Amino acid sequence: MKTLKNIPKDIHLILLITCTFFIVVNCMQQQGLFFFLADCRVSNPELKNLLAIQNEQHKVEKYQNEIIRLQNELHQAKELQFAVPVSITAYNPVPDQTDDTPFITASADYVRDGIVALSYDLERTLELEFGDIVVLETRDGEFLGEFEFQDRMNKRWRNKVDIFMWKVQDAKKFGKVPGRMYVKRRRSAHRIAADF
Repeated sequence: MKTLKNIPKDIHLILLITCTFFIVVNCMQQQGLFFFLADCRVSNPELKNLLAIQNEQHKVEKYQNEIIRLQNELHQAKELQFAVPVSITAYNPVPDQTDDTPFITASADYVRDGIVALSYDLERTLELEFGDIVVLETRDGEFLGEFEFQDRMNKRWRNKVDIFMWKVQDAKKFGKVPGRMYVKRRRSAHRIAADF
């Protein structure tokens, strides 16, 4: 059985080079080429400047993302302050409650759990668009959920929200509930800033 002492020196050298290569590749994969070179204290002034600029760019991007996040939270909080009194009911995908295409919403999407139909006056007054998210709660403050605006009610209704439900018995059981609606998130982010 051969020991390390019996291995020729050139094999030692090959093993050392191979191990060094894998360590370098692993370091470059984890840190990135520029950061690896920086850790090795590269003396090239242009490369050092490039690393410094890249580092500053990362910081700026981080701060910009944080500012955008805080602005969105602020706008959402402002919208959530405005509660609209509504009458909340439920509807099903049947022709006598909708039209001759009960499985297609006014937004041309398919019906699904988690969507609501709004009366024209709510849509117009709050300048809502399909895809906007609203929060519903009862008059007593019981949270009913977050829903996506995807359907539109008959023009005769006022201040009314219809929650989509698959089963007729579930809609009947839900009945008519006096409540409040808040706009939580708008599909188009630029419209949020324009509202305030």
